[in-house]
Amino acid sequence: MIKLNDRLQIIAERLKDEKTMADIGTDHGFLPVFLLQSGQCDRVILADISVPSLAKAEENCRRYFTGEYEECAARAEFRAGDGLTVLKPGEVDAVVIAGVGGKLITELLERDMEHTCSFRKYVFQPRIGQGILRKWLCDHGFHIIHEDLVEEGHFIPEIITAISPETAGSADEKKDPVKCLTEDVLACASESERQMEIFYQIPPWIVSAGGPVEDFLLRMLEREQSVLEQIMMSKERNRASEEIRCDNIYYLKDLLRQVRERGAMCDGAK
Repeated sequence: MIKLNDRLQIIAERLKDEKTMADIGTDHGFLPVFLLQSGQCDRVILADISVPSLAKAEENCRRYFTGEYEECAARAEFRAGDGLTVLKPGEVDAVVIAGVGGKLITELLERDMEHTCSFRKYVFQPRIGQGILRKWLCDHGFHIIHEDLVEEGHFIPEIITAISPETAGSADEKKDPVKCLTEDVLACASESERQMEIFYQIPPWIVSAGGPVEDFLLRMLEREQSVLEQIMMSKERNRASEEIRCDNIYYLKDLLRQVRERGAMCDGAK
C-alpha cells in the first residue's frame, strides 16, 4: 500500500467519514490512491487543470493499482478541468483543494456558490493566504470545524477543514468535538479592523489545533518581532505600523500562554 507523508495523512484523516471525494489539483494523485487502497473511500475523482499533471496521476494509479488493489482502478475517475467545474452538483461528499494559494481557492469557490455549497465538506491546505481563505469562509457561512498543523521540512502547512452552509447546522456536524470556529470570530467582532486581520491569519482557535502549535506560534512571533525592529530602525518611523505589530506580538504571546497552559494541564493529568 502507498505510504503518505504526514501532511497528506492528516488530510486523509479528515476524510475518514466520507465515502466519495474529489481531489482538485491532484498532481501526483497519492491521496486518492491511498483512500481507495485503504478502503476509506468507495470512489474518488482526480482532477487537475494541467493535462501533464493528470497524466502523472494516471500513471501512479496504474503503478499502485495492481495485485490485491487491482479492483481500485475501476473506482478512480480522471478529469481535466478548472476547479469545481469538473464536478456535478453534490457528486461527492468531500472536496480537497491543497497546495495552492488561499486567494485562488476563494476565487474557485465563489464562481458558483450554489454549486460550491452542494458539497458537504471541504479540506483545504492553502500554501499562502490562509487568512484570506478563513475570512472568506466565515463571511460566506462556512463552518470551520478543524485546524491542523504539520511539519514538512522547514515549513508548517496549515490544514483547514470546513463544512458548507447547506449542512453547517446538521445534527451530525454538531457532534463534532471542535466548536464551530465562526463563533470565535463573532466574539472578536468588537475588535478593530487591524486586529481582525491577524485573527484570521493566526486564529484564536489555533490553540486547539493538532500538530506543532507552539512551534508555529513561536515562528509567527519571531516574524512579527523582526518586522517591528525593522520599522523602528527606519529613518521615517511609522507609528501606526508599530502599534499594529505591537498588538500582534501581544496577541501571539497570549496564544502561546494558552498553549503552554493547556500543555501543563495535560502533563498534570498523566
